[in-house]
Amino acid sequence: MWQPLWLLAFLGAYGALAQPGFQPPFETARQQELRKEWQICTRVCRAAAGGRMALDGGYAGAFTVQCWNRNSNNGILRVLDFGGVSLIAYQPCAYMSGKTPKPLWLSMPSRERYRMVFENPKRADGRKVFLEVSLVGDV
Repeated sequence: MWQPLWLLAFLGAYGALAQPGFQPPFETARQQELRKEWQICTRVCRAAAGGRMALDGGYAGAFTVQCWNRNSNNGILRVLDFGGVSLIAYQPCAYMSGKTPKPLWLSMPSRERYRMVFENPKRADGRKVFLEVSLVGDV
């Protein structure tokens, strides 16, 4: 009898954890950082889910941002070249997912403004490019 109750308690806690605004008090700093990245990734991916967004990377050129495979695990946020052919960086939007071989760092420098940082494909010195996007409304 206790097993079904334990399972329901676990599922109830997991359901609350999956809510974007939920912040459990027992999280470590690293877990908080991963949860924040997950929320940002999910929000930007949801905005790009209808297709691709073309963004200007300044001196590095223009890039295309795409939410790939949206129906599975919140999608994968991908940065491609302007033509949408070469994959430059990507990040799965699954909760607690680690970095990929072509990492995409996500942050939120201000309210409703999101920043994506990745290695510049035109340089070998490790310099990074950042793209910023503002999402307004219920995305």
